[in-house]
Amino acid sequence: MTQGWFGGACLVAGTTIGATVLLLIGAVVGYEFYDVIALYSCAWLVMTYSGLMLAEVCAKHPSGHSFLSLVGHYWGGIGKWFTAGVFYLLMFFLLCTYYSVLGQILFGVLIHHSVHLPVALIVCGWVILITLGLRLGKPVLESINSVFVIVMLLSFTFLMMTITPYCNFENLINIVPLKSMWVDAPSSILLIINAFGFHIIVPSVRNLLEDNELKYIFRSIWVGSTIPMALYFAWYIFSISLLPITFVNTVITSVPMDQLSTHVTDLIKEYTQSNLVYALLVSLHFCFVLTSVIGITISIYDLISDVLNKLSLKVNALLISILSTVPSFIYILVDLRGVSAFLFYSGVLVILLNIMMPAVLLLQERNMRPELPTYKLTPTVSIVVVLMAGCLLLPLSIYNL
Repeated sequence: MTQGWFGGACLVAGTTIGATVLLLIGAVVGYEFYDVIALYSCAWLVMTYSGLMLAEVCAKHPSGHSFLSLVGHYWGGIGKWFTAGVFYLLMFFLLCTYYSVLGQILFGVLIHHSVHLPVALIVCGWVILITLGLRLGKPVLESINSVFVIVMLLSFTFLMMTITPYCNFENLINIVPLKSMWVDAPSSILLIINAFGFHIIVPSVRNLLEDNELKYIFRSIWVGSTIPMALYFAWYIFSISLLPITFVNTVITSVPMDQLSTHVTDLIKEYTQSNLVYALLVSLHFCFVLTSVIGITISIYDLISDVLNKLSLKVNALLISILSTVPSFIYILVDLRGVSAFLFYSGVLVILLNIMMPAVLLLQERNMRPELPTYKLTPTVSIVVVLMAGCLLLPLSIYNL
């Protein structure tokens, strides 16, 4: 029983943690420390409660359902196809984001070794490698992803212990506010919520549990979503504590989101004077991004395969692999607005797919089958609050596009 809910928690945490940990600092620089706590907490609570709502919907159905099949049960074929389109666009823009970050990380590493290559060429190389990995089979990519997760956890633990003596934690209380919670916070929230998305995996968490263990699905959601929150917050504290306070209080907001992590990397290397620490930090960054890229690529591959099967179309597996990876690469060459724009696009879709949709599905489920037990962790008032949050964020996100 314990292994069931803990396995589900690990699934939620593993799906949530990814490249956005490197971008989150860029979304909250310029705010006071307590404002950052508020922003992280609001995004985390909204996404966690909407995840709990989806978990309740899943708990009232037999195992074996996917996210799309659940939507099809309530909204029919049209709703299912609409959701598939939204899901594809969300994965598409997240992949654009992570390709861009991956290119910037390797570009910085190569510069340190006096090697100059265009970022587009670097990203192209990664796209080819990932496409070939898909062609070799999803189990190959999944095995590689597991290795990256292990390396990521070990590297993060070692780095936190190594760099602590170099941290000036007083920076956190000496931050001069460069942004206003009333003016800038709504836009920042749109970027932060991307870091707490795990909803597509909730049906799989339900499938891990036996029917008499379904009440533990809520424990899986709470524990699994709290682990990324703790990691994100720790990364913010250590990063701000390492950066010079004059930099934090002046020009930090002008640094592009996908380049801020490079500043932290350079400082850690400078402070520790250790090539081993630098290598571990670079490997940590790569693991953050690559685990996200692999997971999203597999999701897109599965979605395209499912759609083609539904349409009774037979397409070569290599072509599906190319369709899963290349369009996002082409798009980042055309849309030069960069990472923040891609995150805004995905933020709109996260509001629809991960915030509003679970709340609407749960309301519909309770209305259709009121005789089934209602779990106390998702009271009606929380559904209303989450829906209101979604209704407020959606027009704001569209306005910021």
